[in-house]
Amino acid sequence: MYSFQASGWGCNEFCNDSRYCPDCKKVIGEALEKVPIRFGFTWAPTKDFTAEELLAYRDEQRAKTEAATGCRVFGERVTLPLWDMHDPGNLHSGAVIVRDGKEYKVETWSKKPEMNTVEIAMEENLETGELKPWRAL
Repeated sequence: MYSFQASGWGCNEFCNDSRYCPDCKKVIGEALEKVPIRFGFTWAPTKDFTAEELLAYRDEQRAKTEAATGCRVFGERVTLPLWDMHDPGNLHSGAVIVRDGKEYKVETWSKKPEMNTVEIAMEENLETGELKPWRAL
């Protein structure tokens, strides 16, 4: 018998796993330590779309979903907000939007649009440094 700690104290322990007992997880982890990691994930700045274009696209998709289903509850990815300590009224928001099979992270500021950013999810080949768009799910 063993237990899995999903969150809280102990959840980041190496052998804490939802699928494997601690002994099995240890053996798997030790075996994989010898295998080099070849690919990684990163966000990279892009000029594919502006923040405004992506947010307008998201709103269009929401409207289509609501018209088709009558549902106003949407499942979407958001990012944790930041705070402008000098101007608390300058609100930050962020979202991950999938368009044309690619994932984009959009971050906007209510009073400083020049700080708005758009980044694209990229797969990085850690051996060559080559970047290519991450496959959207």
